[in-house]
Amino acid sequence: KYYLDNILKHCSRIDSNVNNSDKFKLLEMLVMVCFGLGEYKDALLVCEKLAQIANNESDVYQEYIYNYFSAKAHLFMRDPKLTHKFCRRSRDCFAYRKYAKYRYYIL
Repeated sequence: KYYLDNILKHCSRIDSNVNNSDKFKLLEMLVMVCFGLGEYKDALLVCEKLAQIANNESDVYQEYIYNYFSAKAHLFMRDPKLTHKFCRRSRDCFAYRKYAKYRYYIL
């Protein structure tokens, strides 16, 4: 986690040439590491950073990943209302769109 945090700090500099999709992938890894360590509040903070990138890119996959990880973090924190809210949002990312290559995520 320490090394990923340092890499992300370097990537978030203004003069950094790292594009948003690469930052998103690093943040994805950081969320998974937080889950593995049981640091669910930190995972939610990283999810907020994911949301900022997902909103700027307007990519369905990124929107789904943000909602999925947020639902998972709230599930581990035993917050059923927010868990259901983010589960519905992640399902709705693909329910009303015809993206065949992403269809398997909602099974």
